[in-house]
Amino acid sequence: MTSTEIEALTQAREQLARSRLLLARRIAGTGELDLSSVEALTKVIAAIESIDRVLLDAGQPYMPRGMISESAP
Repeated sequence: MTSTEIEALTQAREQLARSRLLLARRIAGTGELDLSSVEALTKVIAAIESIDRVLLDAGQPYMPRGMISESAP
């Protein structure tokens, strides 16, 4: 897998993580259970897990950007 492909997957995962947080906040903030939001959240989580598996299989497990710079010498 090329570095460009890994970067694209990483960016997609980060965008999905932002969507996951927004959906979780929407679900938490409503007084009623909105099943469409729950279904959307489930799909986003599955997509994140899929990207994580692809990155791991490529030998490039996902690490948040802050962790990468902190671990660099």
